[in-house]
Amino acid sequence: MISKFLADRGLELSQEKTKITHIQQGFDFLGFNIRKYNGKCLTKPKKDSVKSIYSSISECVTNHKTVTQEQLIRMITPKIRGWANFFRYSAAKHTFSLLDNKVFKLLWIWAKRRHPNKGNHWIKAKYFKNKGNQHWVFSTTGNKRSWELPLFDATKIIRHTKIKCHSNPYDKDWEGYFKERAKGKLAKHENFSKLATVI
Repeated sequence: MISKFLADRGLELSQEKTKITHIQQGFDFLGFNIRKYNGKCLTKPKKDSVKSIYSSISECVTNHKTVTQEQLIRMITPKIRGWANFFRYSAAKHTFSLLDNKVFKLLWIWAKRRHPNKGNHWIKAKYFKNKGNQHWVFSTTGNKRSWELPLFDATKIIRHTKIKCHSNPYDKDWEGYFKERAKGKLAKHENFSKLATVI
């Protein structure tokens, strides 16, 4: 059925790249794992994607033991924001919190190694601040501005708006419906672009 549907539109299903699997087992696609949990289909960051971003940050921290705190923050920030923004459209809340905990441990070790003769209270006061309801924020004040490392968990999860089950993009009767969906997506993209510019 799928092959015929694609053939009518000049497309062909690649048998080599096609995999049929049970939804309970799930499958990986473009960095995501898609699987059914307790009757609900969820899209989450796949394990390899999580390992990759953690390894990237860990390598950055390990290889830059002597840089200033500001420099380290500026190195890690785009890694966190880029990864979190890519996976914000999935059920990634738990993964974000897990990564924040792992990154905190990396930074704590980094800070303690710089001052082996200082106590924990001194190190916390120097490298970690309280920001509103957040505690232990890795931050510092530079010459012109303050710098703080963003949390993965601070990235708001955006839920995908489900398509009506009987809708058909090839049916003219549904043309208006898909145009409205496209407008909504464009508005979200513009709002995100404005936010990214401000940040």
